[in-house]
Amino acid sequence: MGARSSTRNQGGTQNAVTNIPQISPALRDWTEKLALDYENAIRRIHAALMNIKPYADQDAPTRLDTRNSINWSMKLWFNTLLSGSAPSEEELEAFRDFGRRRVHQGVTLDVLLRAFRLGSRELWCIYTELDEKNDLLRDELLFRISPFLMEFFDILAQIISQAYLDEQYKQARWRESLRYQLHSIIFYHPEDTEGFAKTAVALRLDPTVPRIALAIDVRSIDSNSPTFKSELDRIVVATARRLKFPDDELVDIWYRGQLLVWIPSRLGDLMSM
Repeated sequence: MGARSSTRNQGGTQNAVTNIPQISPALRDWTEKLALDYENAIRRIHAALMNIKPYADQDAPTRLDTRNSINWSMKLWFNTLLSGSAPSEEELEAFRDFGRRRVHQGVTLDVLLRAFRLGSRELWCIYTELDEKNDLLRDELLFRISPFLMEFFDILAQIISQAYLDEQYKQARWRESLRYQLHSIIFYHPEDTEGFAKTAVALRLDPTVPRIALAIDVRSIDSNSPTFKSELDRIVVATARRLKFPDDELVDIWYRGQLLVWIPSRLGDLMSM
């Protein structure tokens, strides 16, 4: 048995799934049966992911989306192995959508990649259980399926990572635009309460919570330095931790030579000041 090299190029995009192994009739028969009903594999992988935060804390719709992503990954795997053809660009684009949604679901990239490692490990465990039942398939599983399985899911991890990072960048640009809009309302259109409320909600801020503005003198930092923005971000993070607030509850801007940071000040806080 040899290996088939399959790379599709659709819409100018090329995926890197190559060297797809030709499998024996015995392994094909077993794989086809598993592909027809791989609910057990999905259940095992999903259970493994539920041991990871924030997967364990997901609400019902997000858990369903996670389960659907496992289902799609399994479909790509079985179709590739049985057909000898790499996933199409349309199939991979649907797969990328899962990565984009993870950004908005609060799943960090390292957690997402860990989920991939756990998922591929569980799938390999299913294959090793077959190995225990059939000595004739041992070499094929060890020398053909194992390397390809690791390569296949490594490629999927790269694809979903890039989709995740692209979406994260878009989100950061979008948030920066909203922050600029919020600052403009505060400084130049304070009477626009409706615009303020809508923009704050879009930034996941509670517009009804009173806030106090802190003016922080940071003259020790060169505003012309290429690391100036990251230095300001570091100060904001340190301020949030010192005041025991989540980072994303603080709003900051560089204004007239000072770092302004708006911090939530609830009624109890105001009364104690």
